Amino acid sequence: MTMLMNWDPNFSHEASMTWIDLGAFNVALGFWIDNITVVMLVVVALISSMTHIFSLEYMKGDIRYNRYFAYLGLFTFSMNGIV
Repeated sequence: MTMLMNWDPNFSHEASMTWIDLGAFNVALGFWIDNITVVMLVVVALISSMTHIFSLEYMKGDIRYNRYFAYLGLFTFSMNGIV
């Protein structure tokens, strides 16, 4: 939220680390955050929060209640990872 209040059009942050190091074979894991990333993370968080809240009543009494929320949480996590 601070990012949205203190809008800097040139903001960018990058971080990475070596995940696997096997001599000549290296795999790096990292992320890059800029203005559009912050906006999209807020959008995904708001929509997934509304979906979770709606689903509480919609799925009440269903025998697959726990499985549904496990999949929904996994989907939300994946969506944030893609953004």
